[in-house]
Amino acid sequence: MSAGAVRDMDVQLVTKRRGRINAGCQQYEQRTEPQTTTAMSTALKLAAETPLPEPPAPMRFSETELRLRSEFEAAFNDASRPGFDLNAAVWNVTDDLKREGQSAEYLVKRIKYIAAIPNAFRYRVGYKAAQLSLKDAVEHAVSLAIARYFPDEGG
Repeated sequence: MSAGAVRDMDVQLVTKRRGRINAGCQQYEQRTEPQTTTAMSTALKLAAETPLPEPPAPMRFSETELRLRSEFEAAFNDASRPGFDLNAAVWNVTDDLKREGQSAEYLVKRIKYIAAIPNAFRYRVGYKAAQLSLKDAVEHAVSLAIARYFPDEGG
């Protein structure tokens, strides 16, 4: 059994000595050791000196990406079947990203990012059918974007 107490910035360690116990009389040994700096105080000193990295800027949607997003939401809510409006929105987003010099892989990732639906929708009734409808719209959009990004050169 051990107990400790702090006194004048020193650590006091009290231990119970094992051995013969006289009735009601116990012997204790007492040592005093100097306190050293702890890892926490060192970590706090380092954290104050080290600058924190800036968080990345949030990805904002352009006007054409917002139009594509609304088409994906309509497909998710089954408000309308993907038609010419979805095609036009995909073509506009593809043209914008190609003009910026983005790769085809980035284009596909961006379309999937635009189509991402929050996890809260997973708990809605009938989510499975809505998810399949959205998945079909995204696959259609990706195939349109790839066809627009790599047009037939030999025609």
